[in-house]
Amino acid sequence: MKTIIIYSGAACAPCKALKYEMASLEAELAGVTVEERDIKQHMTEVKALGLRTTPTVVYEGRILFTGNLGREAIVNCLKANGVI
Repeated sequence: MKTIIIYSGAACAPCKALKYEMASLEAELAGVTVEERDIKQHMTEVKALGLRTTPTVVYEGRILFTGNLGREAIVNCLKANGVI
């Protein structure tokens, strides 16, 4: 099982939109799970990864992208990084 982590903030509108898009993709992709982590509750991880903006999508400790790119760009990014 591959796990994608979305680091987000409670008041972040792009985070909410990305969460919806990633949940939709998760339902379509076998073997991929999406986990959301609030930056305030995971500050140690945020600092270790050097995150500066939300939303930030991470896979295997690597930042894949920041912001809400839209479905096609997200899928292309996931493919390019071996997630799907």
